[in-house]
Amino acid sequence: MERKIQSRILGLAALAVCCQGFLLGTASCNKEPAQLSLQYTSVSFGCMGGRESLSVSANYPWKATPASDWVVADCGESSLSLTVSPNTSSGSRKTQVMVECEGLRVTLTVSQDEALLSLSEDSYSRMLLGEEGGDFTLPFSTNVDGTEASSSVPWISILPSSKASDLHPGSVSFRVQPNPSFDDRSGEITLSALSTITTVKITQSGSPRVISIVHSLERFTLPSFGDGTYGYLYWDGTQGKEDYEKGLTHEYASSDQHRVSLHLHGAAQVSFGDLFGVSELDLSGMRQQ
Repeated sequence: MERKIQSRILGLAALAVCCQGFLLGTASCNKEPAQLSLQYTSVSFGCMGGRESLSVSANYPWKATPASDWVVADCGESSLSLTVSPNTSSGSRKTQVMVECEGLRVTLTVSQDEALLSLSEDSYSRMLLGEEGGDFTLPFSTNVDGTEASSSVPWISILPSSKASDLHPGSVSFRVQPNPSFDDRSGEITLSALSTITTVKITQSGSPRVISIVHSLERFTLPSFGDGTYGYLYWDGTQGKEDYEKGLTHEYASSDQHRVSLHLHGAAQVSFGDLFGVSELDLSGMRQQ
């Protein structure tokens, strides 16, 4: 009798174990497969970066891991926010964000534009300015908000109101001081937009050497002051400005006294072959100030 009771107990225990295994197996088979989908599989940013969000659909907890440190991922309940820093590299860039849910993976591609900066015209890359100086504007095009400008020499100053510009295109204004020297001088203006740098060479003419001649000739011919000499002159004071040319002749209506004022560049030495009719010759402007 005791043996029969023990056999029944053992049988019931075995049956319970089998049922438990069946229940566990049934529960395991009924687990819903992981599902994961993104609103986009790729997203792009401008060179200044920024923040953008996209929706995420998943039936289990999920996470997002960027492959580069210039992307920060913030995971919400059903959204993914990406924060991208400004692009300071030398070109466009691209990376990936891995989104995972219960072993299921979806790759999100993140791309970013490069910083662009260009002068509006090729002629602005080298500027030749007169000895008098003045205020000038340098136009450019860029996709960067906030372009910095700097000068390499003290006689070129960036005007405060134009130091940075978020215009597309934009411009920078600068001031050039008069050149007190006879010699030409050069400096540079550097424009910086994130990682992109553009340099503009500024060359300023030296002050001209001034020669004043008073004569009473009805026909006056300028002598040649050598190769490389250029400039301008005034007939009778400030009237009749003309560009200097070798052998330039001017005719007057009378033989009264007339004044010729020469403003020459590159004329370190001068010589006059014939001073007939000349009553005054002032060469003091040939000396360095």
